[in-house]
Amino acid sequence: MKKAGLTLVFAAIAFPMMVYAAGTDMKEGLWEIAVTTEMSGMPAGMPFGGQEIKQTHCYTQKELKDSKNTLPKSDEKCEIVDYKSSGKKASWAVQCKGENAMNGSGEILYKGDSYESTVKMTSKNSRGRSMQIIQHIKGRRLGNCK
Repeated sequence: MKKAGLTLVFAAIAFPMMVYAAGTDMKEGLWEIAVTTEMSGMPAGMPFGGQEIKQTHCYTQKELKDSKNTLPKSDEKCEIVDYKSSGKKASWAVQCKGENAMNGSGEILYKGDSYESTVKMTSKNSRGRSMQIIQHIKGRRLGNCK
C-alpha cells in the first residue's frame, strides 16, 4: 500500500470508532484526538512507526446524544459490530470489506474530560502476509467550541 492509502485507512478506522463511542461520559466542546499507530510486518523506515497524528473536533450536545449521527462518511466499507457499553468502558468489533479488508476490535475508557482507547486491526499486505495494526488513541477536552 502507498503512504496516502495507509493514511486513509487509519483515518477511516480510528476517527469513526472514537466518535461512535462518544455517547458515554463525554462533555460537549472542543476535543483534541491524538493517534499513535504501530504496524507489524512493515519494512524499516516506513511511515506510522509510532508517529503521533493529532486532530481536533468540536462535539455538540446533539452529536453526543446519538453517537450514530456522528459517524463521518468514509470511502472505506467498515461496519462496527458487537458494540457493548458498561459504565465508563465500551468495546466493539469492526469489519472492513473491499480493497483494504480488515477485521479487528477496540475498547475505550472514559475519564470525564479525556479518554484512552486501543484499536487492534488485522489485514493482509500486498504479499499476502498478515499484518497487525495497533492504534493508541487519546482524547482530551480543550474547552468550549469557538
